[in-house]
Amino acid sequence: MSAVILLTAVVAALAVALAYVRVMEWLREQGRTRYGFQDRDTYVLLRVEHPLGGDERGLLTMLALREALKLKLAGVGYERVLVDLSALRIANERAFWYLVGALGPVLRSDGVKYAVVCGRRTRAAKQFRASRILEPFPSVREAERYLRSGEPPRRASIDPAKLDVLLTPGGRRAA
Repeated sequence: MSAVILLTAVVAALAVALAYVRVMEWLREQGRTRYGFQDRDTYVLLRVEHPLGGDERGLLTMLALREALKLKLAGVGYERVLVDLSALRIANERAFWYLVGALGPVLRSDGVKYAVVCGRRTRAAKQFRASRILEPFPSVREAERYLRSGEPPRRASIDPAKLDVLLTPGGRRAA
């Protein structure tokens, strides 16, 4: 009888341990910044989600995003890009500059018309306005309207040489 109780206790302890591991894995996954591309009729949509920190994980994610953007723009030759940052939470100023550096291929490309979307009261929108790099759109609908319009492309007000430096260690201080 005591062997059955002991075996039941061991199985219950293993189940609790496995549940704990799975919950911790899920929480870690929720804290990871994600991005994805979607091909639309007249433009490509880049959606960036979840928190972006100013740590090494955030830097590596933004380096990967910059390389993916380079490949996407060079491969098919998109002329319009909509960057949706509505679901992105930026942790600090360093994370914001990582994001700007990651968007560098779009911001400095002369042949690409781009629109950046983020909510009016988000940290990203406030920092874009404060830095005067670009003026974000408050909704996807307004950004799509701009991309389809005959307006000339807006240019980011940042030196292209600084964009490459932003994703290097200590680069923000040099810029």
